[in-house]
Amino acid sequence: MREDGSLEQNKDTAGWLQQARARMELGDWPGCLAASDAVLTVDSGALEAELMRATALLALRRPEHATRSIERVLRHIPEDGGLHHFHARCLMAQEKFAEAVLPARKAAERLPDTADAQYACGACLKRTGENRAAIPFLERTLELAADRFDALNDLGDIHIACGNLQLALQYFRQSHAISPYNVNAMTALCFYSAFDPHTDAGALFQIRRDLGQHLENEAGNQPRPAPAAPRPDRRIRIGYLSYDLGNGVTSWFLEPVLSRHDRSRFHITGYHGNPVKDATTVRLGTYTDAWHDVARETVAQTAERIRQDEIDILILVSFYNGKDHRVLAHRPAPVQAGYFNRVSSTGLQSVDYILTEPYADPVGRVEQYYTESLLRLTDHPGYLPTVDAPAPSPPPFLKNGFITFGSFNNHTKIGPEVIRAWSAILHAVPDARLILRSSSYFGDAETVAMFRQQFTAQGIDPARLDFQGIRASRNDHLAGISEADIALDPFPCNGGTTTCDTVWMGVPLVTLVSDSFMGRQGLRYLTKLKTSDLAAESVDQYIATAVGLASDRDRQSSLRATLRDRFIQNMMDYDLHIRELETAYTHMWQNLLNDIDHAPFSVRNREVIRAGY
Repeated sequence: MREDGSLEQNKDTAGWLQQARARMELGDWPGCLAASDAVLTVDSGALEAELMRATALLALRRPEHATRSIERVLRHIPEDGGLHHFHARCLMAQEKFAEAVLPARKAAERLPDTADAQYACGACLKRTGENRAAIPFLERTLELAADRFDALNDLGDIHIACGNLQLALQYFRQSHAISPYNVNAMTALCFYSAFDPHTDAGALFQIRRDLGQHLENEAGNQPRPAPAAPRPDRRIRIGYLSYDLGNGVTSWFLEPVLSRHDRSRFHITGYHGNPVKDATTVRLGTYTDAWHDVARETVAQTAERIRQDEIDILILVSFYNGKDHRVLAHRPAPVQAGYFNRVSSTGLQSVDYILTEPYADPVGRVEQYYTESLLRLTDHPGYLPTVDAPAPSPPPFLKNGFITFGSFNNHTKIGPEVIRAWSAILHAVPDARLILRSSSYFGDAETVAMFRQQFTAQGIDPARLDFQGIRASRNDHLAGISEADIALDPFPCNGGTTTCDTVWMGVPLVTLVSDSFMGRQGLRYLTKLKTSDLAAESVDQYIATAVGLASDRDRQSSLRATLRDRFIQNMMDYDLHIRELETAYTHMWQNLLNDIDHAPFSVRNREVIRAGY
């Protein structure tokens, strides 16, 4: 090397090798790559240079080129576990996990006492859906390196998929203890703790608040930015941020809003962070003035983009996911609010409002569980069914001669307490059946066996249980709901979108109310549908309500024929919702301009009621 550190023009391969080693030792990856390439230009079979080249390329985030180099080395040294591990890492960096499984397995076999090799194999298997095959490799990782919080997170995810909520939470808590506030553990704790009957509303809020304080500290506790100078068009600039604006739940509820905004009064910007785009992503963009893909941006980059766009009010569309709060912790907009698809507060002081409604967040009963001011609308938000959704069918008992109960929720919500209650219902209605469908999870034989065993332990004949896997389409899912006479809501975390799907198909729902936001979702919907008598306040009442409805065939038939119309009349007034939403946005903005701190308020049509109702 020269004194200035640049590479010498040395045609001797030994000299180039020496320089490549020196550059690698210094972490000078461009220099290491240049020196390695110089060796290979003279001697294409120089394996050490090829390996250093691969190492430099991976460090320079060029994993596809690193893969080709390491594969050339492996052709000559096929039994080296370290090389197989490096090969797997290159493929993992490209998210080619299925291709990475074979080299990862070879590495794990050859390096049984190396935590990194064991973890890579477990991680690849998990990411290709081989959850149970991944477990021994992840457990071996922890035997070798108990501080591997990434292995704990993966085990937590696997046990969520298997329906073992308590074990999963244990792994996430251990991960958080080892690496405080690591994003995967905290995201999982923020969401899945809402499913835990041992975590009440206060404890759930504390988890969110702890994360919120950490995120705001990490972001430097940014001050509220000053409002932008008045613009010629005088439109309020609204920004909608979400990381799941594809064909899914968030879009189904947001599209009626985006498509109805008064663009003469509001400038609409969307920020979509979902890695995979689809036709829904494209269609949503047509309703906006600007539509930005932020999937490859860092949190700080997205926050800066929002600042540069001079957004007045930033709306986090969906925030059940703790990691999605991070942009708002940077305080890029003068007014910030959460819209829907949540389980609790954001826990951020930098978020001014959460949009909600009185049945979900009763005035005077829940304020202590929020850092934000609650903004209550008449109806929030608007469910969007498919345009060609199947019509409600006659009650199945007419054909079957017996009652069929059903649950179509996330299987992790079905804990031991729920299984005991549902078993009591089945004992009380001895000829009844129970359908259980949960995405792809009940397509897994071992998961089904675990749930079936829990019902068997309560004295339920397994023949009375119908476990169903994922349906091919949303309409197939809706049609399958019609196979049930009565839907049973899980607790303490009720269904949300699933409940909308259920009553849209005319299937009456029995729910159990608890103290959290998610524990009042069933009550919220049933009150609007004028069936609030089907919302129970205790487990015993829940069981009695389900049994009573099962015996009332006339009421079941009546509800089957009328629930969809009730839903349309009471829960799908999109125009009312957008009027109230835009009234709320205007009030938020005027408060800021008048230097009035945020406080709870409600909106009825276009009337602002400051004290709530």
